[in-house]
Amino acid sequence: REVEREMGRLKESIALAKAPPPPAAPGPDGSAPVETLEDPSPVLLSQAADVFTTDLLSAQAMLKERCVQYLTALTDRRYQGIEWDREGKAFALTAGRRVPVGELPAKDLDLYYLALRLTVVEKASARVKRPFLLEDVFTGMEEVKLPLIARMLKHLGTLTQVLHVTSHPGFAQ
Repeated sequence: REVEREMGRLKESIALAKAPPPPAAPGPDGSAPVETLEDPSPVLLSQAADVFTTDLLSAQAMLKERCVQYLTALTDRRYQGIEWDREGKAFALTAGRRVPVGELPAKDLDLYYLALRLTVVEKASARVKRPFLLEDVFTGMEEVKLPLIARMLKHLGTLTQVLHVTSHPGFAQ
């Protein structure tokens, strides 16, 4: 009997796993639902605060201006700013709106994450020289962005050692 019950539970669990997820609720204005992605900011800002041996709000103030510069360049000025709340959750400023970064299109969220990571590396490199290692992180990135990213990495190379391992022909130089 125990085995039969366990098999029944397993079959039910498998059936539930195969079932499509329930439809998302519509947005507050009745628009199509927006898939919310994970905001990488709280974890990365917390780690940055540890590296800088400061509190979260001070780390945010230290990183904000440069992160916005990277983000506006990477997104062709679609976003004019970034704000973080006390917990480190990020909001992108675009066309007079304040949008949680988890609601940005996936490619824009990736560009925001790249901007924040490059900012942390740049600011940390001014204090302590540590190698920055990247391995095939730009696969799937738009081809037109690669020269800009290469220039950003070259700039970081003036501050610390950058080891970029890739087979992508766009980074041959």
